Amino acid sequence: MEILRISIVCGRIDSLLLLVREIHFASVGRDDPARRLHQWQKYGILREMIEKRRRFMRHLLSSCVIAFSTYSRIPMPQVEWNERNMRHTLAFFPLVGAAVGAAFWGTDALCRLLELGTVLRAALLAAVPAAVTGGIHLDGYCDTVDALASHASRERKLEILKDSGAGAFAVIWCCVWFLLYFALLTELESAATAAACFILSRCLSAWGIERLPSARPVSGPR
Repeated sequence: MEILRISIVCGRIDSLLLLVREIHFASVGRDDPARRLHQWQKYGILREMIEKRRRFMRHLLSSCVIAFSTYSRIPMPQVEWNERNMRHTLAFFPLVGAAVGAAFWGTDALCRLLELGTVLRAALLAAVPAAVTGGIHLDGYCDTVDALASHASRERKLEILKDSGAGAFAVIWCCVWFLLYFALLTELESAATAAACFILSRCLSAWGIERLPSARPVSGPR
């Protein structure tokens, strides 16, 4: 829908430019071929700039859609997954974190409005991030725990990271994670501060992808 709105707005801008061009031509004289050519060139450059801006905005919105489609379960429109559309995906990681934080804060506000008990409120808050993101970060956490707990060679650890299955250590440490997370949420006083942490974590995630070394060799720019 956003892409459609931008296309409509850009179409209206093009129509306005054509009207301004016609009015300007009438004022400077249509019978002057040299001046007419100059005006056509000037407005041609302007139209080209608008077209470039339109394409950039379209790719930017596509990057946003891809970020949400990958790291959340929020319904998004279909876009083409190519290198150009994915170029600015990292820039929208904090926005995904903001969506998770908003859901977290909203759930806390609803629980307090309904006067739910501390234990039930903490349980619901613990489930919110996994429900919004689909548990993609927990999946990476479990794979990492399995690989580190194997005490195997580097090559074997990389194979474990690619394995879609969950080992015993992944299950154990996932339970430990939720247990500690639940315990911390029972002591939660400011949901807004906790919600802001989701934005910070996504910022650090994007920073880590760009700055930290990859476990596997990467060909070309990251």
